[in-house]
Amino acid sequence: MDNKLTERQEMVYSAIKTFINTNKIPPTRLELSKKLGFKSPYSLDKHLKSLVKKGYIRNNGEPRGLFIVDRTQKTMQTYNNFYELPIIGKVAAGFPIEAKENIEKIMFINSSMFDVKPDYLLRVTGDSMINVGIMDGDLIAVQKSKIARNGQIVIARVNGSDVTVKRYKKEGSMVWLIPENDGMQPIKVDLEYDRLDIDGIYVGLLRASA
Repeated sequence: MDNKLTERQEMVYSAIKTFINTNKIPPTRLELSKKLGFKSPYSLDKHLKSLVKKGYIRNNGEPRGLFIVDRTQKTMQTYNNFYELPIIGKVAAGFPIEAKENIEKIMFINSSMFDVKPDYLLRVTGDSMINVGIMDGDLIAVQKSKIARNGQIVIARVNGSDVTVKRYKKEGSMVWLIPENDGMQPIKVDLEYDRLDIDGIYVGLLRASA
């Protein structure tokens, strides 16, 4: 395949790179069209499709979904300070949390939003953590971990159950998964009899509109 860019494609490619480097976010199709003098975003689309096909950019279909591919690594996970993170939906009991069936879509998130690099985003169901601002439908950023410290908010399963998001407390063989909701009681886990699996640690939040 000929991956060499035409003069017009090179112009579009350079404009995307310049916009990202200057603004720290990708351009919308409308912004890019105006910058390059196209009559409409539709006039731009054939050039974007060519850049995707030739491996210079990726387009995830979001309003700011144009991303430059690092052609030496064939990846864009942290290019220009962005993370490529899967959104995990409802996780059924007994299924791996990152099973393909659980992935709703991929989001590209500016790394400046998190102090710790997350591995995925998990869509929250229920209101057990409302006292710390985690609402039903929100996306929480999760770093993979099999262990936790007292006081951390964890993503866990008890005896292979569905995933739950709670605050972690351990004393001896006893663990409490504590909700941040005054109307709910902690889940009590006796490690001598019960199986507790920790899938990850909460490291950030995106509102439900994301």
